[in-house]
Amino acid sequence: MGHTTWMEERTVRVRHRETQPGPELAGLDRDALEHIRALGDDLLRSITSDFRHGAPDDIASIKQGLWAADPEAVGRAAHRLKGNCLILGATGMGTVAAAIEREASDGRLDRVEQQVPALERSYGDLIPTLDSLL
Repeated sequence: MGHTTWMEERTVRVRHRETQPGPELAGLDRDALEHIRALGDDLLRSITSDFRHGAPDDIASIKQGLWAADPEAVGRAAHRLKGNCLILGATGMGTVAAAIEREASDGRLDRVEQQVPALERSYGDLIPTLDSLL
């Protein structure tokens, strides 16, 4: 009694942050960014740059997989993108990528196709913040 798990503490911090005014990070988890920044600004710039330039390739791979009706290719690209989102703290975009991965693994490419615009919007919304971190 009285003990909380790391996940419970993080959930409380995220909920608290959602209700507090402050500078927007356009879909990036402040705690994740601060954790990376604590490891060094060069690492933050490297991860940000890799994500900034790699995410469009992953999105293109998802679209190519859709065009080829290849759920495995879609799933691989979505999985890679989801992981990179989680590393950077792009939680909203990571949630969309995870949903795409699940739908692809179920062979539901029609549902994947419906989610691609949200993925592209999420990425577009992140660009100004990502560029400010470089």
